Amino acid sequence: MVNVTPLYENLTWVVGELTSCGVSLGDLESRIQWINGTMEEIQKEYSLYNTLKGLLIQQNPYRNAYYYPVMVHIRKAAMMSRDVMKELEFVLPILHSTYEQVKPICHAPAPAPGNETPANQTNVTPSTNVTIKITKVLIDASHGQYYNPTKTDQNGMATLIENIKNELGWIVDINTEPITYEKLKDYDVLIITNPSQDITDEEAQAIQEFVENGGGLFILGESYYGHVYYKSLNKVVGKYGIQFNNDELMDDDMNTGRKWFPLVGIYNLDHPAMRFLSADHQMYYNGDTLTVSGSVAWLVKGYETAYSEDRDGNIIYEKGSKPVIAAAVEAGQGRIVAYGSSRAISDAYYGHYINTNWPFVKGVLLWLAHQE
Repeated sequence: MVNVTPLYENLTWVVGELTSCGVSLGDLESRIQWINGTMEEIQKEYSLYNTLKGLLIQQNPYRNAYYYPVMVHIRKAAMMSRDVMKELEFVLPILHSTYEQVKPICHAPAPAPGNETPANQTNVTPSTNVTIKITKVLIDASHGQYYNPTKTDQNGMATLIENIKNELGWIVDINTEPITYEKLKDYDVLIITNPSQDITDEEAQAIQEFVENGGGLFILGESYYGHVYYKSLNKVVGKYGIQFNNDELMDDDMNTGRKWFPLVGIYNLDHPAMRFLSADHQMYYNGDTLTVSGSVAWLVKGYETAYSEDRDGNIIYEKGSKPVIAAAVEAGQGRIVAYGSSRAISDAYYGHYINTNWPFVKGVLLWLAHQE
């Protein structure tokens, strides 16, 4: 409570300032309501603790330990305080950034002598007509994905989610229900890793409507050929000139121990989604290749030594072909980035995949959200 109180007082002050300036809390309103409600609960728990402790001291002034029924209240308060602290650390920078933007309008400098407001006029704080908007990402977990944001092991996406929250300041939610446009329209970016259950025609149409109305789609394939759900993936993005192939990228020379764990590092650095990458950066990769056409721009390719095989060992892309593994396209008002590896954004292999891929993923997410 000692650490939370100053931050909470700061929150109360800045919310008051923003409200007086006509700023709507928008996407932060529900979070701030939760913080206020939880702080009330914390105060109640501390009050109960102090009351019960006082009664015990009256009974025995020399007592140096308290019973569980007393201590349980301070423990509850401490646990809730940790949760509130996390929320405060998220919302306060956004609130202060917004306040700095509206402050010059809302709290204009005092007029110079001789230019004071006439007596028959009233000083009114100007309304800024601003609503706080936070970029929101939805990660799909409704199609039996192996690399899944709900998992807590190396097949989960804890690092990705924390990076999105901490570095980008965005909100991340998990979808466990069938995909509908009504659900998607409240988000800026949708992430779909390789499914193991079909994406239905209705879901594919909802995703396409979301993109064409301005949404961003980051759709990812799979390693281990034969497990690429390419038909469902292509149902979503095929009409835009992107095809996921039923193969696996290999590299006998540039890899992390096995040919099916290739390193990749040929980038289209002219594309705005690639702004955090340099020519010498290498990423861990384990996935399929793409075939692109039309206005689709390639983003990442395999090295000269890379090639791809299908599940029967047939060569799909030969050495020297530099197979495409990531591509981008604009569709309607929205944008799509396809990447052949879901493992690349997971916590697999002690975090080496997401850590080496994060500069790429970060640029992609910003581009998809029209924040390049």
